[in-house]
Amino acid sequence: MSSMPLSLKERILEWKIRRKRTRYYQQGKSIPLPIWILNFLLAEFFLFTAGYLWFLYRTRIPMLSLALALTINALITVAFALRKQKSFQKQKADSRRQVAKKYLTENIRQLDRTQFQWQIARMLLKCRGIGSLKDRGDHLEATFHGKKTAIGCYHANLGEEVPPQELNTFLSRAKAEEAVEAVFISSGTYSESCRTISEKKSRIPVHLLDLDSLLQIMENCGMFPEESIIDNRIDEEINHQKRKPDVLRKELRTPKRIRTNLGYSFLFLLLSRWLKFQPVQSAYYTVVSAVFFLFALGSWIWNKKTGSEPTKEQKFMKDLAAGEKS
Repeated sequence: MSSMPLSLKERILEWKIRRKRTRYYQQGKSIPLPIWILNFLLAEFFLFTAGYLWFLYRTRIPMLSLALALTINALITVAFALRKQKSFQKQKADSRRQVAKKYLTENIRQLDRTQFQWQIARMLLKCRGIGSLKDRGDHLEATFHGKKTAIGCYHANLGEEVPPQELNTFLSRAKAEEAVEAVFISSGTYSESCRTISEKKSRIPVHLLDLDSLLQIMENCGMFPEESIIDNRIDEEINHQKRKPDVLRKELRTPKRIRTNLGYSFLFLLLSRWLKFQPVQSAYYTVVSAVFFLFALGSWIWNKKTGSEPTKEQKFMKDLAAGEKS
């Protein structure tokens, strides 16, 4: 049975959700949509104008120059869009991976020692090369690519290091059971003492896996949370983030935006001078140049005005310093 088509209100709501997630994936590097549209249109305009004027200079045929300029413009735009899409997909995948790791880390922290060892056993059963997994009580035993391997587990608290005596005890048991290889998995970190034990003092090869290694193996074994869970976690983080008011106005007043507006003003002024023998086009570009200059001038004046007033914290620090001197 086919699902009912979405209403206009539902489509708008879905678009807003996708837009919020897109900004989340871009890690705060996204710019407001009106600014993005303005930058895109101006870039397209300058690219087309430059191409058209160059082809017109070389061919002296207006229609051919127009066709060539449009073709080059379209090809460059498509190439830029594909590159941008590829970069965004990488950002999206990285962001979702971080959310999934955070979710798994929180779940692992809530386990007790027995549950943690059971989770490790569940993960190992999904790994290729692991066979005949057995529970030896205080550790696990398996064959890894045909080699008898002892697998130790230590469930650490947040930021806790693995005690060297825990590793020493595990290696002694592994050696007593004639294991050829040993793996020690922990939800914490390893001190230099532990690494010295594994590299110099152990009689059998030892692999120390910390929380990051554990999460990497879980990802490779397909134990990451479902996509719907990741979506819900992302939406929760978005809702908990403090909304930044007046993002568009702040973007328009940034020093970078002031320099950009001045650059546009200068370029349009050059075009107006270059087309001085065509009065209508020259006047049009002069007006556009003046508009961008006024944008830059207004932003600069606003920044000078707001920058001259001390904030509440600055006033407090000034009063505090004055009080200490008195």
